[in-house]
Amino acid sequence: MANITRRDTMTAAAWSAPAILASAAIPQYSASKTTPTLEYGLYVSTGFSGSRVGHVQSGEGTVPAPTTVAGYWEAVKNGRSPEADFSWSDATSSITNKRAQWYSNGEGSFPPVTNVDTPAKGAYAPTSGFWFSVPVPSNEAQTGNGYIPNSTATLKAGATFVTDVVINIPAQADFLLNGNNQSNTGIVINNFNTKWNTQRTGPIDEKKAIADNHFIYSKIASTFTAPKPTVTINPDGSGTLRGTITVTTNRDTKLTYDSKTKRYYGQVIILPTLSINTNYSSPSSYFELTSRVASARIDYTTPQDGSSSITLTDALKTTSFLQGW
Repeated sequence: MANITRRDTMTAAAWSAPAILASAAIPQYSASKTTPTLEYGLYVSTGFSGSRVGHVQSGEGTVPAPTTVAGYWEAVKNGRSPEADFSWSDATSSITNKRAQWYSNGEGSFPPVTNVDTPAKGAYAPTSGFWFSVPVPSNEAQTGNGYIPNSTATLKAGATFVTDVVINIPAQADFLLNGNNQSNTGIVINNFNTKWNTQRTGPIDEKKAIADNHFIYSKIASTFTAPKPTVTINPDGSGTLRGTITVTTNRDTKLTYDSKTKRYYGQVIILPTLSINTNYSSPSSYFELTSRVASARIDYTTPQDGSSSITLTDALKTTSFLQGW
């Protein structure tokens, strides 16, 4: 298969910039009021860590990134959106240091300041998620200011996020993709001992943020479902695996903004860990994840303006990949 290019990735990630709710989707208000809106985004990461490659969810960013919400939005507006890119070049769509112990390619709209529940502001880990904010006046959206006290935003139960998985590896693909009784062979999901050779399901537990990082929920309770993938052995001995993972939220999750706490955001982790062994590789090997919001509804309220909602359908499609690890 032809090498994946940065242009291919950016075409797939047309929604990569953080979004605000379009005014056409909001009820009309009098001229004396400022229409409330929401900020939200979706991001996807692929990474390499030791002997594993895929959605490894390890490591944490040390590259300079804004440590304030206002600084984050300033960087976005200047075309420097923070991402979990480590030893990776977006300009050349390639790994810059294959001797590194870990590297990753993050794509899409990462949340302000950090995407993990850590005190280390400005740090980004190679995970994948969907995040959203409490209401903010439209004239102050994407500035880091103006989040409305006592406002709420509720992600409704049944929000669904879908990721398409494509993996290609060279000779001996049948052994690597299907695996055997050894724990280090085959594609594994959710932990290193569970092979993705049949349908798998599991929980993604809820986590209320404890660090001072502006999250209310760093993980929203959900369930992943992963039907058995297909594996095609190609004439040259290489193999291609294709599968789909769906994450669905379990219950309504409400964010309530208290101006004393400075916590604005909630986040759904849209993928469990997913990886293969790195022993079998070639310049054409690749691991690709393409995620999107299949359907999600967010209801929101403000003390002055009452309630409204936003519905996303087949939106924010974003692709991340590693090639030739």
